[in-house]
Amino acid sequence: MGRKYDFVIHSSSKAIPWSVFEPNLSSNGKVIDLTTNLSSMFTFVLKKLTFSKKTLVPLIINGKGENLDFLVKLVKEGKLKTVIDSTYPLSKAEDAWARRLDGCNTGKIIVEH
Repeated sequence: MGRKYDFVIHSSSKAIPWSVFEPNLSSNGKVIDLTTNLSSMFTFVLKKLTFSKKTLVPLIINGKGENLDFLVKLVKEGKLKTVIDSTYPLSKAEDAWARRLDGCNTGKIIVEH
């Protein structure tokens, strides 16, 4: 059995179904979706209606800063950590971009100067 996560930030432009996130979440895990679409809104409503402890939180960016405050709070509480998938030198930036486009990364891709 793999590691379970309390929070997962979904920021990929690729649609990822709930079934991919669900088995990787802790019992009260949350997926914070930065790429809200119709499917994620449906999942959000379904999880609310079924009183599921595992939830999807659509994060719709607004000018009030409330969402940023929420993310800062998670960082301060140690509940949100950056996961680095890979690091590339600037001379290999094209390879880093290709890695991002293939959609297989499981964290941030760093390009160092």
